Formats: sequence, structure tokens, C-alpha cells
Amino acid sequence: MTVPAGPIKPWHTHLQIFRDSMRDSIRSYMTAAESYAAAIDTDPAAKQAFREEFPDFSPTFWARIEAVGRHQLDQRLLYGAHPAERHLRRLAYSEQKHALDHGVEVLVDGSEMLIHVDRLTPFQSKMVFGPTGIRDLAAQKAWLESEKLEHRRPPAADTGYDIRKGELVIHSPMRLGRTELLQILTRMETRS
Repeated sequence: MTVPAGPIKPWHTHLQIFRDSMRDSIRSYMTAAESYAAAIDTDPAAKQAFREEFPDFSPTFWARIEAVGRHQLDQRLLYGAHPAERHLRRLAYSEQKHALDHGVEVLVDGSEMLIHVDRLTPFQSKMVFGPTGIRDLAAQKAWLESEKLEHRRPPAADTGYDIRKGELVIHSPMRLGRTELLQILTRMETRS
């Protein structure tokens, strides 16, 4: 613990209590997660018993707590709220840990920067994290170029919509009949 220089502030005791309580809480959380995973391994019926004991917890919570207990998900991803969080969850545990501990290389104005993941903007998160992991700088540059091309392409003026990256982008209010909608879906499937 770092002792502040000069007189001790009145809130210093509260800071110490907070710090100690948070450390204990995090350790307890890990113990609970590991216990939950071990119980399921012992008897799969334990999963339902745990859920009945804590009915207010969502299915998403239970999936994540099991992943933490199995060391598939870094516990810091449970209480973070940053744009990179959902991308990090897809990575292997060792990659999650490395990115959270050290940051990631990001291409910024043509230069390489090491940025902590909780400081990434939503756009940088999309650029850095691909569907299979963390993009290297060359892949980030290629992704940026493809984004530029995607935004330069003018929308289809005659139809009022465009198909981009497997998504239907509607540019103006319109009504579509069943036949038109089926044709659009067919075109979307042939492009993917």
C-alpha cells in the first residue's frame, strides 16, 4: 500500500477498506466460479441446482461464470464495460490475459501505438479484432482500406437499398412484397 505524502486524508481509511474488500471480493468470485465448474464436472445435475438456488442470475451470467471457473474467460471481462470486451471474449484465455495486461498494437494515423484495451474506441475495436483473433498491423491496414472502399461505394439509387457484407442496408422508406424480399434474400445468400 502506498502511503500518501503529507498528512493522511480523512478518506484514506475508506480507500484502504475499499481496496481490501475489492481484492477479497475478486478472490471470492474466482473461488465461486471454480467451485461451480467443479460441481458441474462432478455431476451435470448440479447446474440446475445452482440455478434454482440463485434464480435472479441470467443464463448469460451462468455461462460466463462457468467460463471463468474453467479459465476460458478472464474474470476482468465480467466487470469491464468497454467496446473491446465482446471481442476479447472470443479469444483464447491466454490471448485475453495478454491483451488485458499489456494492451494491443493499433494502427493510428499510419503509426503503431500500444493501447490498453479499455481505451480503444468502438471503431478501433472493430479494426483490431477480427473474427479469428487480433489483427496484426498489416491486417488492420487492409481492414481500413476495405472500410474506405465500402463507404465510397454509392448506394443503389434505383432500388433504395444496397447489400453490404451480408446485410441489407435500406436508404429510403419503402415497402417490399414477399416476392421482392425473397429475391433480396436470395441475392444475399449468393454473395456470402
